[in-house]
Amino acid sequence: MLEPVRESFRTGKSLVWNRVNDLPDFVYFNHSIHINKGVGCNTCHGPVDRMPLMYNFASLQMEWCLDCHRAPEKYLRPREQVFNMRYEQPSSGKPIVVDGKSYTEQLSLGTDLVFEREAHSGRWQELYRAAFPRYGSGAQVQFAHCCRYYELFDVP
Repeated sequence: MLEPVRESFRTGKSLVWNRVNDLPDFVYFNHSIHINKGVGCNTCHGPVDRMPLMYNFASLQMEWCLDCHRAPEKYLRPREQVFNMRYEQPSSGKPIVVDGKSYTEQLSLGTDLVFEREAHSGRWQELYRAAFPRYGSGAQVQFAHCCRYYELFDVP
């Protein structure tokens, strides 16, 4: 299995990569926003450190993405744990401490992380209200600049 890597090292010839996750051309995906918000690599890509060969862990279709965007508290973790492939969500037996507060379950941790990380994103809503004035001042705009879609709806 490692022979292609060894040959590449010996000859200086680049490896030929096979794409595992192939999104449509119209989709632009930016990993950095997810990393900065606290979405761990294995949330989408699975336990890559344990895969002898890479495979599709998740569908990565829009409905799958929207599930996380609609309820990010289920998935967010402390930023220093984003690259931890062995990360475990908090439990009573293994609490997680963030900013001096102890969490024993994911929804409490995630809800606080969503609030902390979204509290400064109101500027996006201002910009998109200005860009889409027909939605008026009662419109709430959610913008996921990771994959070029806009979700616009009126707030009652």
